[in-house]
Amino acid sequence: MVQSMKKSYEKTSHVLFAQMGADLILATDDLPDTKFSSLLHAQALLVRTQEQPDDHQPTYTDHNKAAELQASLGNVCRQQIFARIKESIGIMLDESLDVAVQKKLVIFCRVIDEGVGQTEFAANIEVKDGKADTITQAIMDFLHDVDVPLERVSGIGTDGAAVMVGRLNGVVVKLQKQNPKLVGTWCVAHRLALVCQWASKSVPYLETVQTTLANIFDFFHYSACRYNKLRELKELMKTQVRKFKKPTNVRWLSLHESVKAVYSAWGCLCLALEREAASKNTGGAKAREILKAVKSYKFIGVICLLCDILSTLTRCSKVFQKDSIDIRQVEDMLAATSATLKDLAEHPGSVLQDFFTQVADSGHFQGITVTGSEDIVRRIRTDFVREIHQEMDKRFPANDMAVLKDLATVLDPSHLPHTQEEIREHGKEALERLLTRYEEIDGEAARDSFRLFKALLGKHREKGLQAMYQHMLLQCTETFPEFVTLAEISTTIPVTSVPCERGFSSQNLIHTSLRSCLNIKPVENKMFIKNAAKHPKYSEHKLITDAYHTSWNRNVTVSE
Repeated sequence: MVQSMKKSYEKTSHVLFAQMGADLILATDDLPDTKFSSLLHAQALLVRTQEQPDDHQPTYTDHNKAAELQASLGNVCRQQIFARIKESIGIMLDESLDVAVQKKLVIFCRVIDEGVGQTEFAANIEVKDGKADTITQAIMDFLHDVDVPLERVSGIGTDGAAVMVGRLNGVVVKLQKQNPKLVGTWCVAHRLALVCQWASKSVPYLETVQTTLANIFDFFHYSACRYNKLRELKELMKTQVRKFKKPTNVRWLSLHESVKAVYSAWGCLCLALEREAASKNTGGAKAREILKAVKSYKFIGVICLLCDILSTLTRCSKVFQKDSIDIRQVEDMLAATSATLKDLAEHPGSVLQDFFTQVADSGHFQGITVTGSEDIVRRIRTDFVREIHQEMDKRFPANDMAVLKDLATVLDPSHLPHTQEEIREHGKEALERLLTRYEEIDGEAARDSFRLFKALLGKHREKGLQAMYQHMLLQCTETFPEFVTLAEISTTIPVTSVPCERGFSSQNLIHTSLRSCLNIKPVENKMFIKNAAKHPKYSEHKLITDAYHTSWNRNVTVSE
């Protein structure tokens, strides 16, 4: 009897593991649940080739089983995330419409795992509208569900929309009324995108360039015949083949990709447009219109200028789009970007200089005759760089993110002066402001140990801010508990909401037009599983094992 029960248990365990393994693949690879039976069939074929006993092959392959198992996997992922919440938690949120025209609020959290700040997917909530009261209530309900009081939320990162950061009735203001210590941040990547967008709008000819780039994309994108002719020219001229991109305000710095594509094939583009303009095809008139704009010295000169300037801004944007970024990296990248742009305002970048040199020497660029004055491009360069700096000053003011800057002043080894006299006075004002804000910290103990703590910072000058936080959170909890608390707060305050944008992309890969009837919970479960698969300590076997025990304890029926 015992042997029979043991054999039955082993058989059932093997089947459930096989089902969960197939289900995990469905979730991580964005496959529909209807592929569940196909994956199990593939597993069965593999088992037969390995000459395993047939009674270990799952025969219950209904795709409805997938949703049940994914619920177990999703719950395990969710529990693992919130088990890592210690004292502080940061929240990033954004809202959008899904394919079923339902408004969704995506929430990501900043948590600390073994001294390292981690960004984790936390919820995908359906909300009835995008009003501040609705979003605020959704956040409070979420915190209640995960048993985290609002007082433990250190910061909230948003995209800067009025409903989020409005100074009278925005979501952040409503939450700060209940938790005055909460720090609201406006995503640095969104801000940089707005800098580029509004700076280009302030220079009239750049608007014309963007319109021309969009016309080029439309002209070739919807005609395979035209694109094939262009490809033939590119192969003959041995030019790098790039697809034309459409500049849009929705995608960050998409203008740079569009500019690079036109720059790399400008000569071929002119020849292709000339051929189309001379033909009697229906697109002849449109080709002549685009050719007139594209072939001018001013257009290609500005394209070369944009290659240099947008390359700098794109590098900055990519840094700002990282999941884990601190205030020191933000300040360093802004300073470096500003300095580079000032240099580009006075001296042409490598692409523009190459254009000037070729035209001056031969009167040709990429095999096309070009005539014009450098002064036209220089004036646009001066205006554009000036507008970028003005927009950067407006959207990244000196008093921006004051709490994070105070935290960096107190905790960052790179901020520490080099003389003993300067070190003695360093950070005192910033520390007082922080102690006033965070009353739960023992102010007297923090003041008494601050000099010793600065001596510790002096021993770790080579460490970055995040590395120093990790050292403190792992090594200094007993020696400097007050400063460890500040490090926890600083680690969890988000300076970006980019993960929410990635969350929307993940949601839209799952909730497609072909699966528009999916309910909110299955979508959220799949998003939890995909997020877990990206974790540095992700283990398929451990996740399946934990979910298996959860399913077994809940008496999930496995038919064989």
